Amino acid sequence: MDLSADIAMRMSFTNLLISSLIFLSQYSMMLAQYHSLHRHLGNPESFFLQTSDMKILQEVCSWYFSEAQFIVLIPLDSKRASDFTEELLPFIHNNIHMLTTVSQIAVPKGFSICTGCLWKNLSILHQAFIFIVESEDALVQFLRFIQHRNISPHLRNPRGHFLIIFLERPGNGQKELETRDNENKYTLLFQKLWKELGILNIIMMLFRNSDNRPSTSGHNALLAMFNPFINSIQSRGKLIVHNENHVTNLVRSHTDMLNNLRGYPVRISLFLRTPTSFPLHSDDKVIDYIGVDGFFMRNLAKYMNFTAIAMGPRDGKEFGFMFPNNGTFTGSIGDILYDRADISLNSRFVKLYGTNDIEFTLPVGFDNLCVIVPKAKRLPKWLAFFRVFNSHVKFALVCVYVGCSITSRILQKMHSHFKRVRKDSSLFNTFIEMLPPFLSLPLIRMPSFSYQKVFVMTCFVFGMIIASIFQGRLVTVLSKPDYYPDINTLEELDASGLVIGTGSPNLIEDTFSTEESSLIKHLRNKIKYYNLSSSVMSYVAKQQNMSALNRLSNAIHSLHHFHNSDGTFQLHIVKECPRTYSLAYIIPKGSPFLSRINNIIAQFVESGIIDKWNEDTRFNMTAFQRCKYSSNDSPKVFSLEDLQMPFLILVCGLFGSAITFFVELTAQYVAQCKVTKCQEKSVWPPQNQTLPQALQVQTSFRNYEI
Repeated sequence: MDLSADIAMRMSFTNLLISSLIFLSQYSMMLAQYHSLHRHLGNPESFFLQTSDMKILQEVCSWYFSEAQFIVLIPLDSKRASDFTEELLPFIHNNIHMLTTVSQIAVPKGFSICTGCLWKNLSILHQAFIFIVESEDALVQFLRFIQHRNISPHLRNPRGHFLIIFLERPGNGQKELETRDNENKYTLLFQKLWKELGILNIIMMLFRNSDNRPSTSGHNALLAMFNPFINSIQSRGKLIVHNENHVTNLVRSHTDMLNNLRGYPVRISLFLRTPTSFPLHSDDKVIDYIGVDGFFMRNLAKYMNFTAIAMGPRDGKEFGFMFPNNGTFTGSIGDILYDRADISLNSRFVKLYGTNDIEFTLPVGFDNLCVIVPKAKRLPKWLAFFRVFNSHVKFALVCVYVGCSITSRILQKMHSHFKRVRKDSSLFNTFIEMLPPFLSLPLIRMPSFSYQKVFVMTCFVFGMIIASIFQGRLVTVLSKPDYYPDINTLEELDASGLVIGTGSPNLIEDTFSTEESSLIKHLRNKIKYYNLSSSVMSYVAKQQNMSALNRLSNAIHSLHHFHNSDGTFQLHIVKECPRTYSLAYIIPKGSPFLSRINNIIAQFVESGIIDKWNEDTRFNMTAFQRCKYSSNDSPKVFSLEDLQMPFLILVCGLFGSAITFFVELTAQYVAQCKVTKCQEKSVWPPQNQTLPQALQVQTSFRNYEI
């Protein structure tokens, strides 16, 4: 199933879930109104909520749940929590005007689970949760239970906004949060929710017991929030109590929480991947990373004010993949899934990787997935002369030469006819006469007539220009290597018969499209996975009998590492790439850092700073190769091997002229033999008579008219 079909299925599931929640909300509302009316008939006073507390709760919910699609009310493990829910539900419906549903799931007795488990199969990530609890342990057990059992997907969302309402137990003092012991108790609770479950967005409201006297401001509720990034004396994390009269202070504290992590250690998966990330060392210690991904990590840590703890994948498998036999993951994607890293900052293709438990950030760029093939063989030196001009230019020059020769012959015939001048010259002689002007050579004879002079002068200028171009191009061809045509299309790749190798199993299935053309089928069947100690490109450069898949940006840089002694490349990038992908980073699904990271990426992309990082890195990485092989541009002394073609032409010409000479001698000898035989058989005429004209032997086979 492709990515679009997966998205469509999720949207259908989301619509179905929202429709069911609307029904549950209406049903819960009617049921709550019935119970609330029944209880109020017996006790007309509000059980928990005072008018001032309702105002505070409305202000908090209005901004805290502004992006939520609906609110989930969850009373936990007590009758008082259920009664409070019945009182709260009509208030939310009438004042906040949001879809509301009540979820009551009982945690089995004796349920236990080890800490550190991960959220799986998360779907909707913009929800609002209101927990009504009396016991802190009941809240932790409930959250562990729903994330472990994969039940109630609409309840499972670590990035949701949590409003936890604690109902003070009867008998407690009215200054519940003002004692050090109780503050530590709630701090430990929220630290556990952050470290074990990754829940960051938490606001707590403590409702005092109704038998206690309200505070001086007339409120029964106290507001507090937890910031895990503030350093305290004992550990990280601090519970911040807010004045109920200043809800804006609570808003400001929650909004600024992700803007300043206060040096919080963030685990980053980052491995060597030129040219996007490679480390800088000082005394065998990595001090920084350069490249686009390294620059982004440095600036992300600066903007969010965290301490970056960069580390490579635990198993050394770089991007990683899924084992089909047991479903486990390797590489950096495995570090993300198994809670060994908070973010992977090696940009990768936005595609399916066999799991739905990761999320992509906003794209930081685009890249092509291309095929790397061996460089075509170098042309022999003697063929270089024939590649000075391409076939179209050669054909045009031949046509011009033949046309000018025929034109010269026609002009000669017309001149002989009108001037009554007899000039016996063959067409072959005309072609010989027209050759020197086209080669910028001295003429055989000076033209006698004005029309010939104008015509020859025009041909001479044309030939001089072509000869100059030929000489300049000839120097370039002799001084720089020339090759047979490279593979530049997928059709040529298929016809070459090369196997397509890759070191990433993730690229095997979806590199080529799903269209059922014969070309795509052939190419799809040629992809093979190679588990090599070195890169697949190194294997291709060494063996020269296969091709490899690689990102275009990486391939451009890697080409400079595979070259011959004279600096020429051993590999070639096929111009027609099978895929184009967006590049992004991955984080665990539900991570609270996603929104802040996306905002920073958007600023970098829109400002063009990422493109500048790419260009600077590419320039700096290729500077060494440009300097190393710059000597190839120096003047070159031609060797005999470079000039073998002229000598071959000379040898062939001498050999051809010798053969022609012996053919002429043979022909003349045969003719003389025939004449001699005729003379012996015939009677000689008187001395005053001559031989027949047919028996006269011409002393020359050519009659040039000077």
